[in-house]
Amino acid sequence: MSRRKACGPKRAVARVWHAAYMDARAVFHKKRADLSQEDVAKLFADDAVEPSAEFRALPINPDEAISQDNAILVSKGERRSLVREWTSAEEGDAARYRGVLLELARRRDDSVE
Repeated sequence: MSRRKACGPKRAVARVWHAAYMDARAVFHKKRADLSQEDVAKLFADDAVEPSAEFRALPINPDEAISQDNAILVSKGERRSLVREWTSAEEGDAARYRGVLLELARRRDDSVE
Protein backbone atom coordinates (compact mmCIF):
# COMPACT_ATOMS: atom_id res chain seq x y z
CA MET A 1 0.00 0.00 0.00
CA SER A 2 1.30 3.42 -0.91
CA ARG A 3 2.13 5.85 1.89
CA ARG A 4 1.15 8.83 -0.23
CA LYS A 5 -2.20 10.39 0.35
CA ALA A 6 -4.68 10.36 -2.48
CA CYS A 7 -4.45 13.62 -4.37
CA GLY A 8 -7.08 15.73 -6.05
CA PRO A 9 -7.57 15.95 -9.81
CA LYS A 10 -5.44 19.09 -10.24
CA ARG A 11 -2.52 17.58 -8.33
CA ALA A 12 -2.89 14.27 -10.25
CA VAL A 13 -2.69 16.10 -13.58
CA ALA A 14 0.44 17.91 -12.38
CA ARG A 15 2.08 14.62 -11.33
CA VAL A 16 1.27 12.92 -14.66
CA TRP A 17 2.57 15.95 -16.57
CA HIS A 18 5.79 16.02 -14.54
CA ALA A 19 6.39 12.30 -15.09
CA ALA A 20 5.79 12.74 -18.85
CA TYR A 21 8.31 15.58 -18.96
CA MET A 22 10.91 13.54 -17.06
CA ASP A 23 10.35 10.48 -19.28
CA ALA A 24 10.70 12.63 -22.41
CA ARG A 25 14.17 13.67 -21.30
CA ALA A 26 15.47 10.59 -19.47
CA VAL A 27 13.89 7.71 -21.41
CA PHE A 28 13.17 9.05 -24.88
CA HIS A 29 16.09 11.57 -24.96
CA LYS A 30 14.03 14.51 -26.19
CA LYS A 31 15.06 18.05 -25.33
CA ARG A 32 11.48 19.22 -25.04
CA ALA A 33 8.01 18.00 -24.26
CA ASP A 34 5.19 19.76 -26.13
CA LEU A 35 2.65 18.71 -23.52
CA SER A 36 1.08 21.13 -21.06
CA GLN A 37 -0.89 20.32 -17.93
CA GLU A 38 -4.02 21.38 -19.83
CA ASP A 39 -3.17 18.80 -22.51
CA VAL A 40 -2.89 16.11 -19.83
CA ALA A 41 -6.27 17.14 -18.43
CA LYS A 42 -7.72 16.82 -21.96
CA LEU A 43 -6.24 13.31 -22.26
CA PHE A 44 -8.09 12.29 -19.10
CA ALA A 45 -11.30 13.91 -20.38
CA ASP A 46 -10.97 12.24 -23.80
CA ASP A 47 -10.57 8.84 -22.14
CA ALA A 48 -13.44 9.63 -19.73
CA VAL A 49 -11.16 8.75 -16.80
CA GLU A 50 -10.98 10.56 -13.47
CA PRO A 51 -7.53 12.18 -13.15
CA SER A 52 -5.30 10.00 -11.02
CA ALA A 53 -1.58 9.88 -10.29
CA GLU A 54 -1.78 6.14 -11.03
CA PHE A 55 -1.54 6.94 -14.76
CA ARG A 56 1.35 8.06 -16.94
CA ALA A 57 1.41 9.79 -20.33
CA LEU A 58 3.76 8.33 -22.93
CA PRO A 59 4.36 9.20 -26.58
CA ILE A 60 2.60 7.07 -29.17
CA ASN A 61 5.49 7.67 -31.56
CA PRO A 62 8.64 7.79 -29.43
CA ASP A 63 10.69 9.22 -32.31
CA GLU A 64 8.78 12.52 -31.91
CA ALA A 65 8.37 14.79 -28.89
CA ILE A 66 5.38 14.03 -26.69
CA SER A 67 2.43 16.33 -27.43
CA GLN A 68 -1.34 16.22 -27.09
CA ASP A 69 -1.63 14.51 -30.48
CA ASN A 70 1.25 12.14 -29.69
CA ALA A 71 0.33 10.93 -26.21
CA ILE A 72 -1.53 8.08 -24.58
CA LEU A 73 -2.46 7.46 -20.96
CA VAL A 74 -1.23 4.17 -19.52
CA SER A 75 -1.09 2.68 -16.04
CA LYS A 76 2.18 2.70 -14.12
CA GLY A 77 2.60 -1.03 -14.79
CA GLU A 78 2.01 -0.59 -18.52
CA ARG A 79 4.53 2.25 -18.49
CA ARG A 80 7.18 -0.03 -17.03
CA SER A 81 6.59 -2.58 -19.81
CA LEU A 82 6.70 0.09 -22.52
CA VAL A 83 9.85 1.72 -21.17
CA ARG A 84 11.51 -1.70 -20.95
CA GLU A 85 10.64 -2.36 -24.61
CA TRP A 86 11.94 1.05 -25.68
CA THR A 87 15.21 0.88 -23.75
CA SER A 88 15.95 -2.67 -24.90
CA ALA A 89 15.26 -1.83 -28.58
CA GLU A 90 17.99 -0.87 -30.99
CA GLU A 91 18.58 2.86 -31.46
CA GLY A 92 15.63 4.38 -33.32
CA ASP A 93 13.72 1.08 -33.56
CA ALA A 94 10.25 1.77 -32.23
CA ALA A 95 8.54 -1.27 -33.79
CA ARG A 96 8.47 -3.38 -30.60
CA TYR A 97 7.35 -0.37 -28.53
CA ARG A 98 4.50 0.30 -30.98
CA GLY A 99 3.59 -3.39 -30.95
CA VAL A 100 3.14 -3.31 -27.17
CA LEU A 101 1.07 -0.10 -27.50
CA LEU A 102 -1.18 -1.75 -30.10
CA GLU A 103 -1.65 -4.77 -27.83
CA LEU A 104 -2.65 -2.50 -24.94
CA ALA A 105 -5.13 -0.63 -27.15
CA ARG A 106 -6.64 -3.90 -28.37
CA ARG A 107 -7.04 -5.20 -24.81
CA ARG A 108 -8.76 -1.97 -23.80
CA ASP A 109 -11.14 -2.20 -26.77
CA ASP A 110 -11.98 -5.82 -25.87
CA SER A 111 -12.67 -4.92 -22.25
CA VAL A 112 -15.08 -2.14 -23.27
CA GLU A 113 -17.22 -4.47 -25.39
